[in-house]
Amino acid sequence: MSRARSILILMVVGLLAVALAACGASSAATPDKVYIGVTGPFTGDNAEYGRIWKQGFQLALDEINKAGGVRGKPVELIYEDSQSDPKQTPPIAQKFVADKRILAVIGDFASPASMAASPIYNQAGLVQLGITNSHPNFTDTGEYIFGTSRSQLEDAPQLAEYTVKELGFKRLAVFHLNTDWGKVTQDLFIKKAKELGAEIVDVEAYLPNEKDFRSALTKARDAKPDALVLVSYYNDGSLISRQAQDVNLNVPKVANGACYSPKFIELGGKAVTVCIPPAASSPKNRAPRSRRSSRSSRKPTRRRRQLRGPGL
Repeated sequence: MSRARSILILMVVGLLAVALAACGASSAATPDKVYIGVTGPFTGDNAEYGRIWKQGFQLALDEINKAGGVRGKPVELIYEDSQSDPKQTPPIAQKFVADKRILAVIGDFASPASMAASPIYNQAGLVQLGITNSHPNFTDTGEYIFGTSRSQLEDAPQLAEYTVKELGFKRLAVFHLNTDWGKVTQDLFIKKAKELGAEIVDVEAYLPNEKDFRSALTKARDAKPDALVLVSYYNDGSLISRQAQDVNLNVPKVANGACYSPKFIELGGKAVTVCIPPAASSPKNRAPRSRRSSRSSRKPTRRRRQLRGPGL
């Protein structure tokens, strides 16, 4: 796990601990601990992201609890495995809402999975903190929904500038997840790429569970792109990269930040020799700030902070 990602997750859990302490969390918690729910992909195709989350969270918990926890009480995380599936996150949200020990929730991993559960959290007044949710509308559900990831309103145009201006590619084939997040991201990417003078020679949408991309890759090859752009996660991105070789689509590949994962390289091998733009950060926003928020506190002001790290 990269040091930057460890720091980000440590900051996020630390933010929650500070926010809970500030709003009198100890009165709502059980006598012995402060509980925070976590919903994410701990099994399934995106389990590597969940594994990284747990490693980072444990670093944060060790530091927070070593320093005395929240008002003298240790923080404990309650994990629920959603596989980052939008069909699984609403019942998890209902379970967390019903558990009165839980004072806030981190997750889910992907924007569609998080947004499917957001109305439940917001209606119950339970804070949902998305740490990797970059869909521009993620926090629009209500005032209890927070995000720390940069929006695709920023990330997708940045990827276009990196692809066209820095790398010099002009004829682009774009593969994107056929989810709300994937469609919004590719729309924003294509708009900016065209403004910069690039030609989009092929666009291919694919389902999250799709495994055979050869037909779409053959179509892309015949369009004669000079680069293949991936709006993907590590699992599907590495598979597309490998299968591109099978159809002799031997052009450079550019991937979005969601492919930041050791598994991307492990699964794709030499086929995933790709370009990924450096993660952006704002020097003025090294640490997040939070309004007071809890089930019993006054309604918080919703805002998105710009922190280093990929968004999904």
